Amino acid sequence: MKDGLKILIFSMLAVLAFMVVDTIIDPHASEIPFWELLITGGSRHELFMRLTVLVLFGVFGVTLSELLAKRRAIEETLAEKSTYLDSILRSSTDAIATTDKDLRITYYNPMAEILHGRTAEECVGRTVQEIHTKRNVPDDMFEAAMEQVRTKGEYCYLITREIPGGKRFIEARVSGIFNSKKELVGYANISRDITERRKAEEERECLISDLKDALAHVQTLSGLLPICSYCKKIRDDKGYWSQVETYIRRHSTAEFTHSICPECEKKAIEDFKEENARLQKP
Repeated sequence: MKDGLKILIFSMLAVLAFMVVDTIIDPHASEIPFWELLITGGSRHELFMRLTVLVLFGVFGVTLSELLAKRRAIEETLAEKSTYLDSILRSSTDAIATTDKDLRITYYNPMAEILHGRTAEECVGRTVQEIHTKRNVPDDMFEAAMEQVRTKGEYCYLITREIPGGKRFIEARVSGIFNSKKELVGYANISRDITERRKAEEERECLISDLKDALAHVQTLSGLLPICSYCKKIRDDKGYWSQVETYIRRHSTAEFTHSICPECEKKAIEDFKEENARLQKP
């Protein structure tokens, strides 16, 4: 556009300069010079007017050509960006759907078809209310969600859906779409299948619960234990004396099995022989 204006101004100045020079050179020239006869005759000013009109038409043609070329370049750039953006949206692992301000669906990517079980042909052009009516979504819940989007900017919710493959958990977020003037022009719904993440979280919670239960049953003995140097009984916090195995069993999860060590076994046999010999004496 700027180049066209430059050409226009330059052409007008050239015509004016031509008129001034022609008048200075020969102010009493004939009304019809020889070069004017080549155009059809007439006064010198008529000739200049015709030249001016021709120049203006030329400038207009150049300017229009530039405008059309720029428009084509802009359209090609927009088409390229649109194709690039559509490619990104179509390859997204999130389900993406958009609507206009009246909640009429304008876009529905392939993942949305998979996740929500409806094709783009079934949804694009229809209102969200029509889709929700078939899914039995209460009107008051829908209106409350949209009001939160308008006031807080977004609304997040969780969907539990039963499908042939089992229960699926879907996390969704609705947010507003705004133009360059910060005016609300539509809405975007982005949904994600979090079933695997939900299962992992449940398994982690079960594991944590099991660990807590295990730790609740684990007791450790620490500190100084008052033990009798003769009978080896241990005194508890209440002042009672208990056998070592009784005390340990009471304060831990340990259990005892009774056996005999080699030294005690040898001593027990000797004691048995002595006692038997004593009883056999008359």
